[in-house]
Parts: sequence; structure tokens; C-alpha cells
Amino acid sequence: AAMTAPGRYRLVLAVAAAAAVRHGQAGAQIPDARPLPDNRTFSSSAVDAQIRELQPLFIDPDLGQLWANCWPSTLDTTVWMYNETDTFVITGDIQAMWLR
Repeated sequence: AAMTAPGRYRLVLAVAAAAAVRHGQAGAQIPDARPLPDNRTFSSSAVDAQIRELQPLFIDPDLGQLWANCWPSTLDTTVWMYNETDTFVITGDIQAMWLR
């Protein structure tokens, strides 16, 4: 049987948790590095909800914070809404933006 999306997330978190090494810190030492909401180029309530749901499941708080910083990074910094149906993807050093 196919694994459901929540099941896949839990499997990934279980593997990451098994690999995590605790160093005795009570909380994450890695800071929240996401841009402030007003500075994000795109926001997704679904992505933010997944972060709120899954980040606390990490055994190692640093690993959870690192994941919460990295997972939404592309949306936070490279996707711009052009209109209600189209977005621009900022491609970095390339002097072109692709309309998707």
C-alpha cells in the first residue's frame, strides 16, 4: 500500500531523529533565520502550518530549527507573485526570470 503524505513526513522525521545527536541543550541553539513575513517574496499558509506541525516532532531542537529555516527558503526568497495565477521564479545570478 502507498504511504500517505503524513506517513512519509513522519518517516523522514524518524530517520532524522535517529541520526540526531543531543548535546544536552534544552532548546535550539540555531536561530530562526527566516525573513520576517513582510520581507518574504511569497507566503504559504500551508507551508507555515506544516512547519508548526512538524518542527516540534524533531528530537534535536537544532535539527528542527535548521529544517524550519531551510524547507521554506525557496518560497521565502525566490518566488514572486506576478498576478493571481502567475509567479516569477528569481533565478539568482542568471539575468532572467522565468514566468511560471
